[in-house]
Amino acid sequence: MSELGVLSKAEELGVFSKLEGAGAFSLAEKALPLIEKLKLLSIFEACLDIEAGFIFTFANTLLFTGPAIATLQITGFLPIPKGPGFVGELAFDAAVLAAGATFFGIAYLVSQLQLAADIDD
Repeated sequence: MSELGVLSKAEELGVFSKLEGAGAFSLAEKALPLIEKLKLLSIFEACLDIEAGFIFTFANTLLFTGPAIATLQITGFLPIPKGPGFVGELAFDAAVLAAGATFFGIAYLVSQLQLAADIDD
């Protein structure tokens, strides 16, 4: 990014001043203790040692789980839950979808960092 001059151009355009005025940096500072408590940076650092393709595969598996369960229910291979079980399944589907989307984002970032490291070597 430094070779492309992205940060210099952003500074010239006043992007950082606008972000500071909007309170983005103070929000980031407030979030740091939570990020440290949840050890998110340690987890991300550990992900850098894993081939990005494996993380993409895991993310896609999570993203596919909800639609696969729904398809199996429609075709009669799995029962369709009724009552409180339906709410539980919706919560499960939402959680798996969110986890899959999160891991897909992590996989993309890891792939870009691994690609940059390969180019530098």
